[in-house]
Amino acid sequence: MVYTKRSSSLGEFFSSKLLLAVLFLLVLLVLVGVVKETYRRYVINQEIKAIKSEVARLEQKNLEVSQLIDYLKTGDYAEREARLKLGLQKPGETVAIVTGAQKSQANENNVEVVISNPQKWYNYFFK
Repeated sequence: MVYTKRSSSLGEFFSSKLLLAVLFLLVLLVLVGVVKETYRRYVINQEIKAIKSEVARLEQKNLEVSQLIDYLKTGDYAEREARLKLGLQKPGETVAIVTGAQKSQANENNVEVVISNPQKWYNYFFK
């Protein structure tokens, strides 16, 4: 009978409301931990995506800058800058400078007409 009392008290303990409450609290604590960890992983994944996007943007910008540096090292750039800033020209070459919009003289109605760019060139060479 002693054995029966022990199993009976043990059975009462396992079927008691106290054990149920303790197990419920343990499950709740584990669940809260899992939710926190899941949220932390979500935040970290979002940061990783943002950083990867920034890396891709910076790599593209780096490529553009390296291409610009390569162009600036070429003779084409030096020649262009010499022509624009120093007014230099190649031997036998004639420089033509076309400034602002030219207007023709007023017609019969005293209305000024803006001359198109191709017309300006025609006028420059043939008139």
